Amino acid sequence: MSGSAALGAILEKISSHDKDYRYMGTSDLLAELSKDSFRATPEVERKVTEVVLKQLDDQSADVSSLAVKCIPPLVKGASEKTTETVIDALCAKLAMTAKSDAQRRDAGVIGLKSLVAELGDSHPASGAVVASLAPKLVAFFAGKSTDEPDAAVVGDVLDILRAAATSHGRAMAPHHAATRDALLAYLKSDGRVAKKRAAQCLAALAASFTDAAAAATVDDVLGELSACTASAGSRGGAGDERALWAWLLGALARCANAGLEFSKKIAGATPAVAELCERARGEEEEPTREACLQALEAFAARCPGECAVHLARVQCLASDLTSYDPNCDDDDDDDDDLGDSAADAGDDAADEDMDDDEYGDEEYSDDEDDSSWKIRRAAVKTVAAVARASPATLEQNFAKIASKMLGRLRREREESVKLDVFEALEDIVRTCAGHGESLEAAARACAPRIARAATARLLDRTSGAKVKTAALRLTRETAAALPGSLESSLQTLVTALATVLAPNGGPAAGGSALKVEALALAGLVFSTRGGQPTDPAFVDSLAPHIFAAAGDKYYKVAAEALRACRALVPVVERDARWHAAALAEAALSRVGATDQDQEVKDAAISCAGTCAARLGDVMGADLKRCIGLLLDRLKNEITRLAAVKAIGAVAKSELRLDMGDYAATAATALAGFLRKTNRPLRLACLAALEALVSKHSGSLSDAEVTVAVVEAAELVTDGDLAIAGSALSVLESVLESTAFPNAAAAVCEKALPAALTLVRSALMQSHALHALTSFFAALVAANLPAVKADDLLARLMDGGSGSDGAGGSETMKAEGEAAAVAGRTAAVCVAAVCAGVNDAKHTSATAAALVKQLGDPASLAEKDLLALFCLGELGKAADLSNVAGIEAALLGALDAPGEELKSAASVALGGVATGGRGKFLPMILSHVANESHKHQYSLFLSLREVIRNGGVDQAAEDASRTLEILFANAGSEEEGVRNVVAECLGLLAVGDASSLAPALAEKVSSGDARTRATSVLAMKYAALALKADDSSNAVAVFAQVLPKFVGSIPLRDEDRDVRRAAVQTLSAAAHAAPALARPILADALPAVFEQTVIDESGVRVVDLGPFKHTVDDGLELRKAAFECCDTLLDACLPADSLANAGESISGCASGYVAALVTGLGDHYDVKMVSHALLAKLATRPGASAVLLQRLKELVDPMGKTLTAKLKSDAVKQEIDRNEDLVRSCLRAVDACEAHLAGASNDPAFAEFIAKTVNGERTAAKYAAIKAEAKAADKN
Repeated sequence: MSGSAALGAILEKISSHDKDYRYMGTSDLLAELSKDSFRATPEVERKVTEVVLKQLDDQSADVSSLAVKCIPPLVKGASEKTTETVIDALCAKLAMTAKSDAQRRDAGVIGLKSLVAELGDSHPASGAVVASLAPKLVAFFAGKSTDEPDAAVVGDVLDILRAAATSHGRAMAPHHAATRDALLAYLKSDGRVAKKRAAQCLAALAASFTDAAAAATVDDVLGELSACTASAGSRGGAGDERALWAWLLGALARCANAGLEFSKKIAGATPAVAELCERARGEEEEPTREACLQALEAFAARCPGECAVHLARVQCLASDLTSYDPNCDDDDDDDDDLGDSAADAGDDAADEDMDDDEYGDEEYSDDEDDSSWKIRRAAVKTVAAVARASPATLEQNFAKIASKMLGRLRREREESVKLDVFEALEDIVRTCAGHGESLEAAARACAPRIARAATARLLDRTSGAKVKTAALRLTRETAAALPGSLESSLQTLVTALATVLAPNGGPAAGGSALKVEALALAGLVFSTRGGQPTDPAFVDSLAPHIFAAAGDKYYKVAAEALRACRALVPVVERDARWHAAALAEAALSRVGATDQDQEVKDAAISCAGTCAARLGDVMGADLKRCIGLLLDRLKNEITRLAAVKAIGAVAKSELRLDMGDYAATAATALAGFLRKTNRPLRLACLAALEALVSKHSGSLSDAEVTVAVVEAAELVTDGDLAIAGSALSVLESVLESTAFPNAAAAVCEKALPAALTLVRSALMQSHALHALTSFFAALVAANLPAVKADDLLARLMDGGSGSDGAGGSETMKAEGEAAAVAGRTAAVCVAAVCAGVNDAKHTSATAAALVKQLGDPASLAEKDLLALFCLGELGKAADLSNVAGIEAALLGALDAPGEELKSAASVALGGVATGGRGKFLPMILSHVANESHKHQYSLFLSLREVIRNGGVDQAAEDASRTLEILFANAGSEEEGVRNVVAECLGLLAVGDASSLAPALAEKVSSGDARTRATSVLAMKYAALALKADDSSNAVAVFAQVLPKFVGSIPLRDEDRDVRRAAVQTLSAAAHAAPALARPILADALPAVFEQTVIDESGVRVVDLGPFKHTVDDGLELRKAAFECCDTLLDACLPADSLANAGESISGCASGYVAALVTGLGDHYDVKMVSHALLAKLATRPGASAVLLQRLKELVDPMGKTLTAKLKSDAVKQEIDRNEDLVRSCLRAVDACEAHLAGASNDPAFAEFIAKTVNGERTAAKYAAIKAEAKAADKN
């Protein structure tokens, strides 16, 4: 409000006798109240309130409606006294029942509804509004009967109360008990109106109940349901009451927060509701049956773990009721194939059969009031909910359920039920595809029947557009989830798709929406063909319709058709090349158009590129046209990325297409785009340039390639190693071609210095490293005048900056691990250069120079790290046995000062022994067998390197000697030796699993504790060495013996080191091969949870004189146990809430949460893992109930973490660690607040958020954490 004068003018205008003035004045007042800057003194606030309330009674409806709109902004900035005044006035109007007061009453109803709706839950006035409003609303129906004239009042009151409960449930917490009791009493009373609204209101209110309150409500409702059931024979209207109470149970399950106690109560209610549903007979009981089925669906969806023992009964009951139809005499739903054979015949025959397929006059008794379809729909939804919740239950009854559902598709006359059946079948197919081989096999066997049922609906003239679309969606889901399962049904499927896509079949079949779904299915069918041959008749049937759809005016149809065209390209290439011209025209006609949707543009460009790449040899003149259009699309930034990818596909084509002058134009444009900051565009440009240079060198000039080299050289940095690797691949292609001498010279001048600098990066990764070594090998193999192999080796081993070699050298400045990474990278590059020279004498000479450089072992320093690494890499690729002094030099280097040098010497000796196994491996074994050897640990590292590189032939004598030494040292007193021995044994076990794995398992059950721990750790390294797609004998052997390494016995071993090894092995197995770990979780997981508890016997205090130090010997074990729990959650436990206790999160949530209760208050390292684990559990539906039940126990240790104070003399490292810990804790809190439904209703959690998290110390940090999480979700 700008001032009292302006407000006075507004109030004067409102008091006018002219309704137009009053309208304008009220409008101006609304504008003032809506301003964020509006502030009023108590006196002005009182006057404004009186005026607004007076205007509610204005004779003009327009003025009155504007006054209603003024109420929310007025209350938002008003005092509690004003809020009370406004609510009293509105409630008074709400109670008016006379016909003459209808307008006033409407104003009260609308005013209260708008106030509740517009006042957010977080608004400061929310609590005051609810505190004043809730008791007044409850008073309207509490404790008195409602006469007929008051029915409308009670209905509006319940609607307002429901809106308040939905929007301000937490603020209503002080009134929960009174409101709940009043609603329950109202529902129990006879003769009441609007009971359904009261039940809806109670369900909405339950969303903000505590777990105990929600559980108590379930008890009360279940008690009333039981009472109604018991008195059903002598009490009028009992059927309606039972339906109401059953519906309310389902609504509570859907709305209330599924805490542990609540979930148990729901599980207890399941048998009673199922029994009531079974006992309900006759048409008069149909509402009760429907309500029971809806409740059972909610039970299965919200509390699957607790209801698991009842789900089989629920599923059988629901599947039987899917065929409930008292108006139909035919109840043979199981024979779903009957009549569907028409789909295999022509369209006319199919139509004739379908006309007679539905219910005939002799079978169906028409009843306009028939509502049996509601029961069938509820039953279908319940079957789907149980299938999602419990795959095990689905597997037991799969045959029956599939037959019932498919039969229902043929007989069902209600469209909405058919749609729900299709949706249920989609859920069943998805569930079968992801939960076990047996269930998937059953679904695959049923897939042809699904296809027949779906195609029959497509060919049925009586089916509506929605039904046909659902049929296509089900077929597409089946084809995607179960690849290859529809192979036997392709003929009927193609016939049905052709019918839908035919020009004269579109409108009758549903128009554009149905076409989009049909095209998506056609594209999926063709894209999943793989290398299998396709019947040309199928292509002939569908291709013309797909090509025609590509020109459709509706962008969704055109885009989907173009994607289907792209999927069709490989099929046309292999089996129907006569369609190539039409396919190309369909794509090119859309590429050439400019005024079209972006989705269509991208799909057309992608299709055109694929078409040219695979069918270019038969496209003729269209090939040049295609490339020209793609180059033209490079000019538009919107279509540029898609066009670059398409040009890259054409350039990479195995057909070696003649791109002519277009190749040079493309290379110039692509080189220019490398300056753009768009990362995907850069990567696509580099890939296309590599293909152009390597496969179309004859069409490119030296100058054009030189420009590309200059631009690519700028990208060879460690700022983005993926781009750097792609840039190096382009440069390698230039070097491999002899057609670009100037460009090759530019590589030496511009790219070589950058590559030498990249060698020194501590960020090097495998992809970029491979590209870098290939680049150096190609550089030497090119035999350029500017680059000599010896000079390049010198620059690599010199550690120079790589400028030009004339400015001197610069020693490596990186320290520790960074220096080691840079040294290993340089060594790999040195080996690549020697491989590029391809001269054994040159390699030996290089190795001799390196040996000479090492000199006296006593004088070795950090500068010699690179020489050791180089010797190791050279030794892997060549036999260096004849290099003089190499053995003495490497053994002597083991005495070098510093662990880095010793480690490098060990690796070098192992690398040399790989290539020179005949000389060096026996020497290593002879030394390492001597337990008193001072370098035994280092020599074991060398042996590990030999084994890792495949230098031990398991069929040779050395293999048995190696195993003998390893087993002899498995119980070594030195932990470092035992760890290396374990890794060696694990690596060997992968190659000889059948004999070595059982031998290791035998050691686990016998021998001393050290040997047991080493044997268990060996399986850890064996599991990590397995490849993700490994199908060797090792996987089968490991699956058999793994329980002996990570079962409950080793996990409960008396020795702490054995238990830690078992936990680490289980974690490694779950990470590397989840299928190995899943079968043993039921046995192993409880034992892992036991290791998360603090063992007081392992905590000791060491007296250091001036102070005492506490040592926790079990910390590493607990940390490993929590990390194992985290890995198992990610890799082995399904993300959805399943009912199988051994394999689902709902079955082991209690153990996880119990571990978190202690872990959140443990050591720093354990807390960090616990925070991450809590954040993940909060997103899992199966864990929500247990988390809510023990939320207070989780909040307490987190509160201590956030409020802990550091000592005044804390160093920077301690401050940084504490900051990391606080941020980690806040991330866990944010995950709970965002994903754990019902957490905000827990008093302890709400207080923790308000006072601690949003307190002065952490409020800003928490806001930043929430912003980060929001940004991550968007990405």
